[in-house]
Amino acid sequence: MAYVKTAEELARYRQYHSSYEEHFQRLTVQFSTTEAFAREVLPPCFEVPAEPTGSVSIGAARVSYDGSMITDESEYATLKLRAGHRGVEGNFVLSAIVNGDMMISLGREAWGMPKKRGETRLYDDGKVMYGFSERRGTRLIELEAAVGPDAGPQPEASYRFFELKAWMAPGGAGLHHPPEVVAFDGVARQHVLREGDPESVRLRLTGTAADPVDTVPVLGINRVFAEYGVSVTTLAYAETLTDADYEPWVYGRSWDDLGDPALRPFAPAAALA
Repeated sequence: MAYVKTAEELARYRQYHSSYEEHFQRLTVQFSTTEAFAREVLPPCFEVPAEPTGSVSIGAARVSYDGSMITDESEYATLKLRAGHRGVEGNFVLSAIVNGDMMISLGREAWGMPKKRGETRLYDDGKVMYGFSERRGTRLIELEAAVGPDAGPQPEASYRFFELKAWMAPGGAGLHHPPEVVAFDGVARQHVLREGDPESVRLRLTGTAADPVDTVPVLGINRVFAEYGVSVTTLAYAETLTDADYEPWVYGRSWDDLGDPALRPFAPAAALA
């Protein structure tokens, strides 16, 4: 039955998720931020780099499996900070706006990413690229930059990123189990790389009560680039956290506070009919 998977089907799940291959195009801007902000929003398990930085990416991706390119696709925007764990630096995702239900569900449930449903677009006229991401009626992220010619295929580059994985307890009273820090290793092959002019960057972060992207201090633009290629990501480790109360960080990036008056279109009614 389709609702009860066979052993063969379960083996396919395991194979698919053991090595995640993504074919991407994206525009990324890297910026400097403050140590105080990084320490506030990074969960206690993470170290703040000596030079705190972050990045915004807007792009599109297709996920492949066994040579096929039809598994799933999505447009997305991410807001990340650099963080350290076990002495190794990587990216930690603060916000991820994604379309596509399985891309959202798998990212949240399997990896612990803070993916939320929204719409993203990226436009390129050969010289200037513009992208935006919007959710709940607000255009949260807008990014525009002038990018140069293709520098050609690049050497393989390794990377690491971290997630904070946890579930809300039934009834909303705390976390269902101790959270985990999940680390991933990856290799990216850039088929096309177009460096941009940092002076040309226009970045606008418009926050809401549900997505406070405007609270990120952007002190200066360090780099902007467009890339097209393939990345393969695998699990490095998952470690249970017991050193602090992680509930504020888990709730803060993963779920909207639907009781927040700032999200209500009207003031509370005196009585409901």
